[in-house]
Amino acid sequence: MDSKKMTKFLFLNVIGSILYGVGIHSFTAPQQIAPGGASGIGILVNYVSGFPIGLFTFLFNIPLLILAYRCVTKKFFYHALFSITLFSFITDYVVVLFPVYAGDSLLACIFGGAFMGVGLALVHMAESTTGGLTILGVILQKRYPQFEVGKLIFLLNFTVVAVSAVVFGNIESALYGIIAIYISSMCMDGIICGLNNNKFVVIISDHNEEVKAYISDTTRKGFTILNGVGGYSENEKQVIFCAIGKNEYATVKKMIHTVDPNAFVIITDASEVIGNGFKSMI
Repeated sequence: MDSKKMTKFLFLNVIGSILYGVGIHSFTAPQQIAPGGASGIGILVNYVSGFPIGLFTFLFNIPLLILAYRCVTKKFFYHALFSITLFSFITDYVVVLFPVYAGDSLLACIFGGAFMGVGLALVHMAESTTGGLTILGVILQKRYPQFEVGKLIFLLNFTVVAVSAVVFGNIESALYGIIAIYISSMCMDGIICGLNNNKFVVIISDHNEEVKAYISDTTRKGFTILNGVGGYSENEKQVIFCAIGKNEYATVKKMIHTVDPNAFVIITDASEVIGNGFKSMI
């Protein structure tokens, strides 16, 4: 990893961990809200025993990290190990210096979820994770691609939220926890999708050779050619499929219009593109 990538990795992890830790320390934990995941379990354990949330999160992730080392890529393991260690340290020794919000519980779950979602998004953009159920999901998806990981993670998060109602002794804790999880997910998805707003382009043109040459020479992106038949004309056509970055979208669109003003083009958002020229699976 070169110095530029290392600086970006460290910056995103530090800021992301601080924001996520603030969401827990300043908003959710003081209001007895456990928004799922390993940190939610940590909040419950801290409430019952006083055990530090950060340290619990680190210990909770050790067996998952061992599985990740064996089942996933070494890059993912080392990134996750660093992020989890950093988050645990920041949670127990840094964000405790921040003030605690003692006002309305609804506002606490809203802003707590927002801080957590933004923090998770930044760590995700560094190609890492704060651990917990995310690591479990990656491991299961790697070993069993057909497994519906999303439903399992939802069930585990729901279980943590349900247990929080028993531990804290009121149903409102569980309801606020659900709201915090929802807001966290929306903030995380909004940031990741907004910053990785790639485009998926479908092109049908009578000047395919010029279009293909431009895509290859200018964008350095690959493309796929499918043979099709016009439903009305019954003429054979080549259909070009291509994923491009958001910064290339305007240029490619203008190029297609210049080469063939009558080209049939479909352009849609692709919130995540994995593969050569974009980002890795893990």
